[in-house]
Amino acid sequence: MNKKFFVAGFAAMSVLAMTVSASAENQTDSSMVSVPVEKIISLKEIAADEIKEANIVKGKVKEVKGTQIFITNETLTNPNDAIMINVNEAKFIDASTGKISSIADIKAGENISAYCNPISIMIYPPQYGAHTILFNENKGGVTSFLMVTNEQIMIKKVDGSLPSVNFTSADGAYMAMFDKNTDITTPDGRILGYRDIKKDMIALVFCDGIRESYPASVTVKKAVIYNYAPQEIKIDAKNIIIDGTAAGELNDNKPFTDKNGNKMYPVRAIAEALGYDVGWENGKVTIMKIDQVFSAFKLGESGFTHFDTQKELENSAKFVNVNGYAFAPESFFENILNCNID
Repeated sequence: MNKKFFVAGFAAMSVLAMTVSASAENQTDSSMVSVPVEKIISLKEIAADEIKEANIVKGKVKEVKGTQIFITNETLTNPNDAIMINVNEAKFIDASTGKISSIADIKAGENISAYCNPISIMIYPPQYGAHTILFNENKGGVTSFLMVTNEQIMIKKVDGSLPSVNFTSADGAYMAMFDKNTDITTPDGRILGYRDIKKDMIALVFCDGIRESYPASVTVKKAVIYNYAPQEIKIDAKNIIIDGTAAGELNDNKPFTDKNGNKMYPVRAIAEALGYDVGWENGKVTIMKIDQVFSAFKLGESGFTHFDTQKELENSAKFVNVNGYAFAPESFFENILNCNID
């Protein structure tokens, strides 16, 4: 049984806190090797009010009975015994997909990781109360584990470009790298960019292995973010209000409804209020954050790019030019720029 830390403040689930640190100059080259998931652990608190000591209990499912899972592992002296995991308040995460699941998907013979309360009933065999159950781990040679992003640093290439966003730990032991090739989503299917990743986000990350260097590093191939919250936008006669705070002005960019019933909003005013940069050249509009292009489109057309994917606007909508300002339908902002317009 290994002692670990878990996030108690996140109401939906309790997770492993992975932290990573240091600059590119400290990183050394080495071959990719498989490292046990239990090594990915913060040695210091990220936030004292959210991190507590926890137990991570791993084992093979022997039986599922109601809200109890019985598992066996090497800590048991009698192979006929089983550790009882109470999952009455637990969230279940399919580590092969990142989807939130249920106890119905836990089958006998399957290996699981249970993130448990630090207080257990220390009888034999022991009993635990779990906050999170991770199953379907390490399928197809891909390592997956839960983490909480900590401090963000950016590593520059020799040519000055910014290839990735890196999150580091207070102890300097691990570095997780998100870049333009990382497939980042939320459980409900929203697609995010690596520039959307911020401190204290709870993520299930997928990687091919861990580079055993100092700091130990992983390149994240895929990540599912569980506590990403779309920004809430309200628009009054003059202002763009984001999460209750005035963040921009409409000026003459008044929303309107097109002939197909699509509510149309000004692209530059809203995108810049959300923190994006907007470029416009020869009728082509580009929306980006720092070095990552989130979307690009041409005025008068319905097609657009979302990262590397070509898409079409819904309900016969088109991007239009109104008095020198680009307008897009509400669905574009909600689905592509991840905000909710009230």
